[in-house]
Amino acid sequence: MWSLLEKVKLLSEPLEKLTRDLCSYDTCLSAVLPAALRLKLTLESDNRDVGVKTMKSRLIAATGERFEPFLKQDAATTATALDPQFKLVFFKSDAVRTTVRSTVLDKALILSQQSPVCQSVTPQSSTELWCPLPHTSKVHNEQ
Repeated sequence: MWSLLEKVKLLSEPLEKLTRDLCSYDTCLSAVLPAALRLKLTLESDNRDVGVKTMKSRLIAATGERFEPFLKQDAATTATALDPQFKLVFFKSDAVRTTVRSTVLDKALILSQQSPVCQSVTPQSSTELWCPLPHTSKVHNEQ
């Protein structure tokens, strides 16, 4: 009985860590996908599941059900791709990485065309998207 409870505890530790990480004060949207994928990989690779295989398989399935929709949301994938910690590392297939990269570049191009500062700047290619900061004059305080 105690060994079974110990295995349940070991199986639930990564889930507790995910919950704490995603509920912290300074968690960003860009951390959701990597944390969920890390949890899924951790659960799949842990072979200390004798007696709790059903629980483990249901946790893996539930993780997929809850977090797979985030892989289809442009906001979540773009946030993850633009975060220097993660970039495209957590996107498993080349097709997904290509799709996310294309989405990010398309959105950047749209934003650069909408910005009045960037209207005069035409990128040479989609990889050279940039927008210079507008020149601001210094404000002098009169005393």
